[in-house]
Amino acid sequence: VKSSVELGFFCVTQSSIHVSLSLSLFCRYVTSPRAEYRYRKSSVAMVTILTPASIWGQLGNFCFLCSGLWTDTLVIRFWLTFAYIFLLILYSAGIPAWPDVINEGLISVDGIVWACINLYAHASSLIRLVADEMPVTLDEDEEALWRMFYRHSGMSKLLFEQYVSKYFTLVEFKEGTKMNTEGYFFIILDGVVQCDWYAREKNVPLTLRSGAMFDIKLLHHFPKSSVFADSTLSATTATESRIFRCSIEDMATISKSPVVKDAWQALLISTLSLFAESPWKWKDQEPTQPDEERQGQGGRKRSERDRMFLPLEEFEEPCPYSAGSGSATRYLYNHFLTTLRTKFLLPWPLMPWVSATRHVGSLPAPPHEKSP
Repeated sequence: VKSSVELGFFCVTQSSIHVSLSLSLFCRYVTSPRAEYRYRKSSVAMVTILTPASIWGQLGNFCFLCSGLWTDTLVIRFWLTFAYIFLLILYSAGIPAWPDVINEGLISVDGIVWACINLYAHASSLIRLVADEMPVTLDEDEEALWRMFYRHSGMSKLLFEQYVSKYFTLVEFKEGTKMNTEGYFFIILDGVVQCDWYAREKNVPLTLRSGAMFDIKLLHHFPKSSVFADSTLSATTATESRIFRCSIEDMATISKSPVVKDAWQALLISTLSLFAESPWKWKDQEPTQPDEERQGQGGRKRSERDRMFLPLEEFEEPCPYSAGSGSATRYLYNHFLTTLRTKFLLPWPLMPWVSATRHVGSLPAPPHEKSP
């Protein structure tokens, strides 16, 4: 028994020594500089879950999300404008946490500055995009020329005003006037023009009427090897005529513009078809103006104005809810809803991706031949 008690006492004593030693080593470890560094490092690595942002932050993030779900520029600017409005409120309110709407006594100056800069960038663009949908006012003759472009290519009035109309002048020519085809491009509104087209030692007589344009080589859509590139054209008015004209310098600019290039190509196709159809299209065509009106013009016969210049029929009118119709601001609510419906695009693979949206109009046609 005595030996058992001594053994037990010895074990308890040894255990106490081990515990004391362990506590001593632990205290030395904790109080050492290296241990302090390790403690600080582990404290930094700890993650604290913050309280959710206030309603202003939630609304701002929602608007940022919406800006990525539509492909229309106006809609994207709309959502970004409201996103930065909510961020501006958030920073002005001191970045409160949920459910507070203001953090009294605090304000984020740098956040307000950046929110104002971004708000100006997106809001000013939004205003300009809305202004682009305002009605465009053209005079009677410009309206007739726009209808020709619209019927051939669907060009909006704003594009026409900015990229076509300001370069063209309507000129009245008397009968027998020789026209400067080397310095100007012409589109006939009213009248008849007699032309002689010289190409590769051949002379082709042409009679051009309302809706025709010349000289088509000035559109710069033909390679130098084409018969049109090295041809010459002489033109003389056969009747009193009203003709739109544009200088060759301006034509070199607007005919290659990526914005309206498709419209010029459509007009070129139309003109080539007029040349091909000319033996049948105007054969034995009689003027449609009354006799008394022709007498008022000194008995001069003038050709019928091409229907491409005439007022649009009801079925030809552009959809008033569509961009570029000139009526979108009168139906702003319907226009915005229509755009939201037609331009909505969830990220891939939730919806099929619309490919090459950035490629439209981005690449000009290459030159036909290498520059010397």
